[in-house]
Amino acid sequence: CDCCNSEMAEIWKRNPALLKFTRDLMNKRRSTSPARKCLENVMCGSCLDQKQGVGGYFGQHPNPTIKGQSIVICCGSIPGFSGGSSQSSIEGYMYHELQHADDWCNSKYDSDDCQSSTCSELRAFFCTSECTDNPSCIQVLKDRGYFSSSPCSGIKDANNSGSNWDEIEALVQRCPKLTKEYCAQP
Repeated sequence: CDCCNSEMAEIWKRNPALLKFTRDLMNKRRSTSPARKCLENVMCGSCLDQKQGVGGYFGQHPNPTIKGQSIVICCGSIPGFSGGSSQSSIEGYMYHELQHADDWCNSKYDSDDCQSSTCSELRAFFCTSECTDNPSCIQVLKDRGYFSSSPCSGIKDANNSGSNWDEIEALVQRCPKLTKEYCAQP
């Protein structure tokens, strides 16, 4: 993942606002007790063992020697990444995960809670222009298999054959309205 690290350095050079946003989160403390740093680490990793099929994640790193909340860009899972991935893919994943870090920092996100996790995913997809409204964002969640491995994976239909989309749509309706003002801006 060395090339991922060098591409991230290039992105930060080209996009100083994204670098500032990242540094601000790394310097900010969470308002809830204990007042931990909002973001400790930003790194590249293969993620092949821990997070199959995702481009990145925010949370506690599976390596216990890495302390604090981390953003890991999964260079082994980014579509088209073969040592020369497009910087826009990495930049998109980075911005998506920064939205989660901002939500966690402001106590809007609990990775174990179905409702707050769903709202945070909607916001991250919306703010990175992967969807434009609730129906298109729900479609992105469906396409990415979000509800098969999230805290909401227990939501099943009557036949237990798949996710209960009526219940999921009700969850989405309880999220804040998707507007650009809702997005954390670098």
